[in-house]
Amino acid sequence: MINNRLPNFSIESAQEKANRKPSPQQYINSKRTVDAMSSLIQNFTPLKANYIPASFVDREDTLPTLREFFTTARKSGSTDLIINGPRGIGKTHLVRRHLHELGDSVATCYIPCNRFNTQYKGLSRIYERLLRESAEEGHHTASLQRQIDERIGGLPTIIVLDEVDFLLLNDGNDLLYFLSRINDRESLSLVLISNGQSSIEDRVEERTFSSLYPRTITLESYPSKEIFEILAERARKALTPRSLHTRALDHISASTENAGFALCWLRTAAKNADEAISKTDVTDSYPKAREAYTERLLSDFTQHHQLLYSAAVDLDEEIANGIRTGEIYQRYQELCTTDSADALSNRRLSDFLKELELLDLIQADYYYGGEKGKTREIRLQRP
Repeated sequence: MINNRLPNFSIESAQEKANRKPSPQQYINSKRTVDAMSSLIQNFTPLKANYIPASFVDREDTLPTLREFFTTARKSGSTDLIINGPRGIGKTHLVRRHLHELGDSVATCYIPCNRFNTQYKGLSRIYERLLRESAEEGHHTASLQRQIDERIGGLPTIIVLDEVDFLLLNDGNDLLYFLSRINDRESLSLVLISNGQSSIEDRVEERTFSSLYPRTITLESYPSKEIFEILAERARKALTPRSLHTRALDHISASTENAGFALCWLRTAAKNADEAISKTDVTDSYPKAREAYTERLLSDFTQHHQLLYSAAVDLDEEIANGIRTGEIYQRYQELCTTDSADALSNRRLSDFLKELELLDLIQADYYYGGEKGKTREIRLQRP
């Protein structure tokens, strides 16, 4: 439920703002253009993307299952968990909250598979986290596997594969197969976090999935009233008193189901507003918020991912009815020339487009014949 006491904290209605007469010093402060960071944001931490709250909105049905899983994993291992759901609903934060609460009686390894998206990269990350030493260049896959296998034994171990869709896209189920057949499987528990629409079972080999012991949690997108509640709680902790209009919060909450983007939008509006954040401030800041959110998603990817996305943005402004992959490749090559970058092959770019799709930055419609031939039509996804 939305707390009726919100106006006593950080949220101010338009009528309240009209009735409030500022003191001379308040008037001077309100005329500071930006640095809005210093005038409106008193504690930046609750607005950060990686901030993990002490409590979660509307996840009461999920928390007992998570607690039970981590309790079992800590005591005996040999239990696996799959968490499905769209981007921006708190899957990662829920898991990391529980990881932070574990003691030294369990070894943990968190792998963001958007960065460690092949079996070798994943093995290197596990090696570094569990053996607490750097994986030197040139390690053979079999050598990493052997040493990890020897390390996992006796002490319960939890390995989290976040954004596992990127790993499955690149290396199929190679890493999962190795982990599912580890010698001391009784000591190992796996957490697989997926943004995918299709089930993990459909994307890995049967022999791999049969070696997992998964429970599955499926989380739904937040409705607008819960986005409102999340933003209001962060605003209380982050913003100066009476610096956010209710209508501004209503507008963000009604416009997106992605809590991560909603927070980025609020943060951007707070940075750029001169006075209390109004609905107009929120509306005007949407392009900058979208740009900041996209930059954060692409920050772990290559220059070529960014150029490919820029090509899609350019063409989206010119073409209304979907962009063919050939058109994107051509514009990408033009941007490579401008940036003095060596263009990649169309086959490699096809994989990159799929990764942009997994990031929910683009939507692709696939055609396998008929009038349009074998191609994809691309549209930008707006959070």
